[in-house]
Amino acid sequence: MTKKWVPLSRVVFASMLFLAGVVDQAWSQVDDPAIVMVKTLGLGANLSSMSFSAAMMTQTYQGMSNEIGPAKSKELLKKELDRTIPKYQEQWDRNLADSYSSLLTQEEMESLTKLKQQSPYVAKFRTVQNQAGANMQTKSKELLTTVISEALNNAFTISMK
Repeated sequence: MTKKWVPLSRVVFASMLFLAGVVDQAWSQVDDPAIVMVKTLGLGANLSSMSFSAAMMTQTYQGMSNEIGPAKSKELLKKELDRTIPKYQEQWDRNLADSYSSLLTQEEMESLTKLKQQSPYVAKFRTVQNQAGANMQTKSKELLTTVISEALNNAFTISMK
C-alpha cells in the first residue's frame, strides 16, 4: 500500500481556516456587549451561591451531613464546588449574556458596562432582571444540575474514605 501525501500548502491552508474560525469565535465573544457586561459587572458570580444552596437541599448532601457532620459536609461541599465551578463558569456567563441580550439593546448593555450605576439604563436593567432570571432558569437548569451533581459526587466520595 502506498502512502498518499497531501501537499503542504493544503495542510497550511486548512490549518489557517481552522485557526481563523477559532480566533473569529473568540473575538466575537470579546466584542459581544452582553458577555462583556456579564463579566464586567460580575453578574455570573451567583453560580457558586446558587449551587451551594441547591446542593444542600439534596438527599446526597443530607446523607453526607448525617454521616460526617454538618460542618465538615459544608466545608467539603464548598471545596468541591470551588473545584468544579471554573469548568462551567464560561457557559453560565454565556447563558446569562444570552438572557440579557434579548431584553437589552447593545447601547444599553454598553452603557451599563461602562457607567454602571450612573448609566441612564439602570432602571430598565432592574426591571428586566426578573425576566432575565426566568430566561436563565430555563437555559441553565441542566447546567446547574451538572455542577451540583459533579461537586456532590466528589464530596460524597471523599467523605466515605
